[in-house]
Amino acid sequence: MVHRHNRSETFSRIERVSNEVQRAVGVEIERIYDPEALGTIITVTEVRVDPDLRRARVYLDHITPEVDEWLEKNRGRLQGAIARTVRMRQTPHLEFMADPAIEMGGKIESILRKIVVDEPADSDSQDI
Repeated sequence: MVHRHNRSETFSRIERVSNEVQRAVGVEIERIYDPEALGTIITVTEVRVDPDLRRARVYLDHITPEVDEWLEKNRGRLQGAIARTVRMRQTPHLEFMADPAIEMGGKIESILRKIVVDEPADSDSQDI
């Protein structure tokens, strides 16, 4: 009998693997990263593992040139943490990038602040 995977099974498997990789990378970053040395704290906001499990895109709240250099230097240690904690045949290659949702949130916040600043001061006293 041939077992066929439907799309939802594959998606939930990839989602579970992505969550496990995110947890492993986050724990290892917390263990080895020194925010005082680089002047910033970094947070793993999401990990997306490709369906073939060969690549994992690690999204961070922000990436400065110093953080990018640190990530590249420590990629092997972070992949090693995945190999030790997540049962996989092959450890995915990690790609680090800034989370676009964080940037979009900043733009939305900026627009909202501009709206509040541009609003007339007496708008609260108007009758509707």
